[in-house]
Amino acid sequence: MKKLILLRGLPGSGKTFIANKMKEDGAFVFSNDDIMTINGVYKWTEDGAIVAHNINQKKVCDAMRVGKSPIVVDNANILPYHMTPYIRLARHYEYEYEIRDMNTEWASDLKELENRNVHYVPHSVLDEMKKQYIHLPTRALMTLFNIEIPMDPEVSLREAQCYIEEGRFAKSDEAILDYEDWRRIGGFEPEGGDDTKESINNKLETWKLEKGICCG
Repeated sequence: MKKLILLRGLPGSGKTFIANKMKEDGAFVFSNDDIMTINGVYKWTEDGAIVAHNINQKKVCDAMRVGKSPIVVDNANILPYHMTPYIRLARHYEYEYEIRDMNTEWASDLKELENRNVHYVPHSVLDEMKKQYIHLPTRALMTLFNIEIPMDPEVSLREAQCYIEEGRFAKSDEAILDYEDWRRIGGFEPEGGDDTKESINNKLETWKLEKGICCG
């Protein structure tokens, strides 16, 4: 059975250590952080994180399309919706999936996490992430994903267009990501979707170039 493994945990909790061990055993590991690391230098920005999220999903999609397994997603996955796109893809490409929360002794120890995380995430950011972290048993998370209601991709395309008109480019980029995700699962595109998406993407590419955001 093809398998997707989603790791969960704050920076420094041990995710990457586990992911690297699995990679040594033949797993295919994908991480937003790898995309935001350029020439060995890690640089996080809110806009860049959104783009990295988009690119990472596409890489996982490409890997699933050719049947690579096991696939490991080494992201914080603090909130359930961070994992939802990967679960949609798993369903579409008929992958079994599981969620692994980090249970190291220091998984919630902010001081230890600050010392251990390789990207020098400061205490204040770790504290905020810890407050946002949704602690649910794995079984409860799986139930949540199993009852998820499908969404019409046209809604995401309209949202992307509205955000572009408002000059909210980062939000438009997120909406386009959702649109592409639902397109992969639903297999259909709204009437006129190609033209609208191309227009939005052209504006997003200009915005990314101005911001110096890596587009993969």
